[in-house]
Amino acid sequence: GEVIRATNYGGLGDTSSVLRAGTKSKPLLWSGVGAYLDPRNPLASQAVAGHSTTFCPTKKGFVSKKKGLRKFTGTDVSLVSVVQARNNARVVVTGSLSMLSDEFMADGETSNRELSVDVTDWVLGYKSVLRHGRIEHSLLEGMGERGETKDRYRIKDKLAVSMKVEEWSAAKQEWLPFEGEDLQLEFTMLDPHLRKTFSKDAEGTFVAEVVAPDVYGVFKFVVDYNSLGYSYIHVEEQVPIRPFRHDEYERFIAAAYPYYASIFSTMAAFFLFGFSVLYTK
Repeated sequence: GEVIRATNYGGLGDTSSVLRAGTKSKPLLWSGVGAYLDPRNPLASQAVAGHSTTFCPTKKGFVSKKKGLRKFTGTDVSLVSVVQARNNARVVVTGSLSMLSDEFMADGETSNRELSVDVTDWVLGYKSVLRHGRIEHSLLEGMGERGETKDRYRIKDKLAVSMKVEEWSAAKQEWLPFEGEDLQLEFTMLDPHLRKTFSKDAEGTFVAEVVAPDVYGVFKFVVDYNSLGYSYIHVEEQVPIRPFRHDEYERFIAAAYPYYASIFSTMAAFFLFGFSVLYTK
């Protein structure tokens, strides 16, 4: 079949977690059968996609008019696909045996050898594998001692939340702090009431400061990380939020000043009315 010099790496997004930058700097020699990935499927992604002029030909070399093959054109054609299941099991699929041949790999001007190493490392779990600890939380400002971890917090309390995430380094044979910068924390009760991106401290621990919403109920801290190529992370920590007790409100509430004024004006009006009835002839 025709030999394609593919350079469209990561047709559906950033593939830096699977392919190195040096791999993507050279073309890939490819010849075989492409695949079509349903865009509604979040588990499968394109590691290498076809060019905009790619199409599925008929025996005469024209674009197929069959209903099922009309979409099988351009960048929708996946030359090398990666799949990661919800249990973090990984699969790499390609329709080209020639891509893995000694002839194509021996060409130093192409990325066949480097790409084969990258996808093999990825599918065997030598790269982009994450592990995480539990979500830690403590009080920063509010009812209680600073730094105290409580069973329940009060509305409007300021909280500190932290979680350790590490990435496996096959080269060093140890777990290293994860370098990602897009990890987010959600504070949810049925729906997220707030969402905040973690920052990192000097030790590489992900930290965030949040203020409990002015709504009481059973909330959860949720970290749901789903980035192309990396292991999925989903962790939850239940945290009830209570309202103010009757003796925790301020003595006078600014929002209640109109009600205070109405009470005192009613008292004054009653006094004047009584005075006029008793002392006016």
